[in-house]
Amino acid sequence: MGSHPWKDLFFSPAHLDYTAADRALTQFRVVIYYISLLIYPHPSRLNLDYDFAVSRSLIDPMTTLFSLVVIISLIGLACYLAKKERLVSFGLLWFFGNLVIESSVTSLDMVYEHRTYLPSMFFFLMIVVFAYKRVPRQWAIAGILGAVILVFCFWTYERNGVWRDPVSLWKDCAEKSPRKARPHNNLGIALARQGRLGEAIEQYRWALQLEPDYEMAHVSLGSALIKQGKLDAAISHYFQALQIKPKGAVAEAAHHSLGIAYTRQGKLDDAIFHYNKALELKPDYAEAHNGLGAVLARQGKLDAAIRHYSEALKLKPDYAKARVNLRNALARQGKVDEVRVHSSDAGRRKAGEAEEHNSLGIALAQQGKLDAAIVQFSGALHIRPEYAEAHYNMGVVLVGLGRLYEAVRHYSEALRIKPDYADAHNNLGIALARQGKLNEALVHFSEALRIRPDFAEAKSNLKRASRQAQKP
Repeated sequence: MGSHPWKDLFFSPAHLDYTAADRALTQFRVVIYYISLLIYPHPSRLNLDYDFAVSRSLIDPMTTLFSLVVIISLIGLACYLAKKERLVSFGLLWFFGNLVIESSVTSLDMVYEHRTYLPSMFFFLMIVVFAYKRVPRQWAIAGILGAVILVFCFWTYERNGVWRDPVSLWKDCAEKSPRKARPHNNLGIALARQGRLGEAIEQYRWALQLEPDYEMAHVSLGSALIKQGKLDAAISHYFQALQIKPKGAVAEAAHHSLGIAYTRQGKLDDAIFHYNKALELKPDYAEAHNGLGAVLARQGKLDAAIRHYSEALKLKPDYAKARVNLRNALARQGKVDEVRVHSSDAGRRKAGEAEEHNSLGIALAQQGKLDAAIVQFSGALHIRPEYAEAHYNMGVVLVGLGRLYEAVRHYSEALRIKPDYADAHNNLGIALARQGKLNEALVHFSEALRIRPDFAEAKSNLKRASRQAQKP
């Protein structure tokens, strides 16, 4: 549930603050800029996400009118040369003709360099052929063109260094378009994927300072704040995103993320509401099905949880998290055979084998076969010693066998690996209370309630232990 469900929005369209007429006027300058890039493509001039000034009229800025005159002149030249220099004429018309749709009134981003790939094909051929026809010393032309190609190859190699990873790419964009929100947001996403949350949050806040109604930046910032445990702040940003855009991909991600945040706060009904809202907007949202299943499982509604886990796996057969959750839910129902079926489907990789042992252990414990369950949990911990859930489950079974000291050791190990494991705090408190260590038990019951304020069992245990501690 900690993944980024909005990862496909990495290149989401920017907010358009101009009219179709403004875009059409600006495209005269954009086309001239494309031509200049074909002639002089220095890496300092290249940018994945341009912040291109919009033309509001033919003379605002004046270069708009100048660009229009140049384009008309070049088209006129192509018509004039149609009989004498057919290839040159075709090359010019090919270039402008292939830009007609994207460089017009369509609601697309203003500038993208890749739009010149196809148009430039005959443009360069036109230059080469024209040079060989008009310049008498062809060896000189060959030398000049060869030198140009070498320079362009070097610049290509230099530019590839910017594209080596998402952080360097979006850092380059943010430096070249410092007043545009999207590059800062996308740089933040790239930094967050590398675990650099502090830097990512700085970029998200910068994006929102530039564009307060940028819903994607609100979702991105919320997800980073969740990782820092700042759930209330994250929830606030998700709701701001939904106010700006209540439908669409960003809204789906916001509802899904609200489900995650409310689950971590223990507000399970709110989590269910938002997971369902995400699924209303996108019924094939595998992550939302898995998240909803996890909440329903916590409420003990295992049949409903299994339906959602199964749906998540139908949508994404390689969804390891959903498969593990499904196996655990089946194990809690004691369906050992079905657990084995889903375990074999998941493959025999090392981590998968540990989860398989854990799931089978749960199923055996549900059937009262505690010694057999211990064998399975031991197998899981042999493969994966840092498996908090297996330590916890081992503790549960050991308590059932009356082996309290061993149980305390496994609960403590689970908490060393996963300090915010509320169930482990509660069960460790129970084991300590049975050993007469009431003060230590009180600490763990209180910690369980701090992590999950609505944890009714921990609350009841805390009251009971407090009364016992007050007795002489």
